[in-house]
Amino acid sequence: MKQDFKRVFADRLGFLMRERGVTEEGLARKVNRPVHIVAAWCNGSDLPRLKDTKLLSQVLGVSLDWLCGNDDYVGWKPSGKAEK
Repeated sequence: MKQDFKRVFADRLGFLMRERGVTEEGLARKVNRPVHIVAAWCNGSDLPRLKDTKLLSQVLGVSLDWLCGNDDYVGWKPSGKAEK
């Protein structure tokens, strides 16, 4: 189950980053974390701490619930392509 949560989180984080044109380096600067930590969140090998997750949701403009897989987001698809 934890692996599923990691995958959902990584998929949604990657989708938001692509949609907003944010790189791992850029996101790392915005949340004041090392790039290798952000890369681990993006590839699903690690999860952020709660304070980092909250900051990510604020920086990326989505709810904490959505980022963690608890809410639907109109147009979201795991492939990263938003519906029009």
